[in-house]
Amino acid sequence: MTQNTANNMVSAWGGMPPLPEMCFVGNLSKNFQVWVQRLKIYLIAHGMEKENPKRLVNILLNYIGPKGIEIYNTFGVNENETLEEVIKKFSEYFAPRKSLIIIRNEFFTTTQGDSTLEDYFQKLINLGKDCEFENLTEGITVSKIIAGLDKRFNNLKTKLMAEDDKRLTLEYIMKFLLSADASRKYVEKMGGSEEPVETETEVLFSTSRKKDKLYTKKINNCTRCGQTHEMNNCPAYGKKCFKCEKSNHFSNKCRNRGQRQTTKQQHVNVVEEGVDDNNEDFFIGVAMLGNEITQDFM
Repeated sequence: MTQNTANNMVSAWGGMPPLPEMCFVGNLSKNFQVWVQRLKIYLIAHGMEKENPKRLVNILLNYIGPKGIEIYNTFGVNENETLEEVIKKFSEYFAPRKSLIIIRNEFFTTTQGDSTLEDYFQKLINLGKDCEFENLTEGITVSKIIAGLDKRFNNLKTKLMAEDDKRLTLEYIMKFLLSADASRKYVEKMGGSEEPVETETEVLFSTSRKKDKLYTKKINNCTRCGQTHEMNNCPAYGKKCFKCEKSNHFSNKCRNRGQRQTTKQQHVNVVEEGVDDNNEDFFIGVAMLGNEITQDFM
């Protein structure tokens, strides 16, 4: 190109110098973003932003430099591509390489800890999108959210794990957990408790609900066997004492002084294990919808 030709080109372009090549040293992703911005400014300044796609792509290739052309050739030439499509390919090429293994490891090792439910949800959802689980993304994310909940949500975790899998969508579990947590905080603020009150000597059996619930509790230092066990599950039941030869207690807990106690029949309206210092009977009472059944065992 002669000097006159170059001068004429500069004159035709309003005295603006040609666009410099892209710098291929350092942060290539950032360098390309800046260079593309300069390219678009250049095209607008010369009134070429509405040129046909093929010409715009060639203007990019002309100014990006030989190294850029080599990279472009690896994309597979497509004469029908637009400028934006070519820019997107270069952007993806220069983007920092991400490690799928690292991203998935971060996803599967994330737990709630001290985070709020909202922050915990958002972190796992964002990580899940980058894990390339494809059509399994939502299901795996739901499972991970439940598994990684803090121990203070163990009761809610148990309820969710008992749900039908088809109901466990991201929307459902987020609404469920947020609503339940809000209720818990309200109850705590009012000085109440969500958990049923239990005692060591009785089991509450309610028929006022649609589904009856049975709450049990262990007995510590049982007066019959001296061990810790669940109510109505004493290991001394049915066993004979070596000292007095009576049933339903061990010799280390024998209270007999040589005189046989009078057997009493007791009636109860709850499921209970009788432990009475003045009574050698082991009895179980069962109440079912108002019908009482009482059994005595010597």
